[in-house]
Amino acid sequence: MMNAIRAVAFSCAAAMPAAAEVQPAEMEELFALLGQDQIVEVMRQESFAYGENIAEMFFGAGDAAWDAQLEAIYRADWMREQLISGFARELDGEDLGAITAYFETDPGARIVELEVAARTAMLDDAVSDAAKASGAEALADPSAKMRLIQEFVEVNDLIEMNVVGGMNGNYAFFMGLLDNGAFEGQTTADTLLSDVANQEAEIRASTTEWIYGFLNLAYSPLSEADLENYIAFSRTEAGRALNKALFVAYDDLFNALNRAVGAAAAARMKQSEL
Repeated sequence: MMNAIRAVAFSCAAAMPAAAEVQPAEMEELFALLGQDQIVEVMRQESFAYGENIAEMFFGAGDAAWDAQLEAIYRADWMREQLISGFARELDGEDLGAITAYFETDPGARIVELEVAARTAMLDDAVSDAAKASGAEALADPSAKMRLIQEFVEVNDLIEMNVVGGMNGNYAFFMGLLDNGAFEGQTTADTLLSDVANQEAEIRASTTEWIYGFLNLAYSPLSEADLENYIAFSRTEAGRALNKALFVAYDDLFNALNRAVGAAAAARMKQSEL
């Protein structure tokens, strides 16, 4: 159920929404069962690469000062607290026992291990490219297992939810730029919203490619019975609640981070103009 990840952020912790001071023990347990500490670390590494791309696009190139900002931005402890807080909020009143029971045992526990391993492996560009190519090839002439992966994607609405999240994240980034004077009055929020809307086809294509590449790589060791079991869990009330909580918590996190990194990039652009 891991969603495709989008990320950028800013170094000023005071600008970020505060996490809850006390996290329920159940959320800590669930966070661990879902391998989220490992995923946060993967996301941090993905985000550093993204931050370097932002530097190249908007003010030439990164340097030691920008790298230091990125290090301060992608603080694992802060990101972790925001996610746990989001999970707690979204799963309030849900049957956590059913969720934890599924991921405490196989195939749930093994699925998490495979997802974490695949996300980590895809930090390597060569592995990522190969996975996406393999996924596209498998999708073109789907086997019984790939058809199950397609069903899993549909049941959890992975494409649409990630496309919406990606577009929202891009808009948040551009608003961070706009609100901090990067465009010098040459554009508006409505224009930026239109620009992001025009990116939908590109985002949908890249999202589809990434998701099927990732899932094909991650789930290749699973049996068809394992996938059928996971799909069945996804259809339960607990499975639907978890999927929603993951998307909402991650989207809230990345919207805050993206808006903040837009502010950071705007400030750096102004410095470059001096």
